[in-house]
Amino acid sequence: MTAGANTSPAELERVWDLHTNSEFVTLDVDATMATMTDDAQVLHVPTAMGARGRQAVRDFYRRWFVGHNPRDFSPTTLTRTTGPNRIVDEMLVSFTHDTPVPWIPMPLP
Repeated sequence: MTAGANTSPAELERVWDLHTNSEFVTLDVDATMATMTDDAQVLHVPTAMGARGRQAVRDFYRRWFVGHNPRDFSPTTLTRTTGPNRIVDEMLVSFTHDTPVPWIPMPLP
């Protein structure tokens, strides 16, 4: 989705909630991609993993992200700031690190 001058904050939130639900609940790469623009990009800051461009993002999601998290993976939104063309969520993610999760650093001993 491209946020334009006529995109309401409520519409941005609706699309973002659909996006994160598709990533973490239904585990549906196609539904996740349907919420993104043709110039999609993703960057997971802790590990600098991600991709740029629609096909590269789709490949990243299929190979590393959607459906590749521990079964008890649970994201919780702590705060949300909405502006005219962006949403910033602060999220707490809890899970048992019992399977490789390449986009999240391993805990230190």
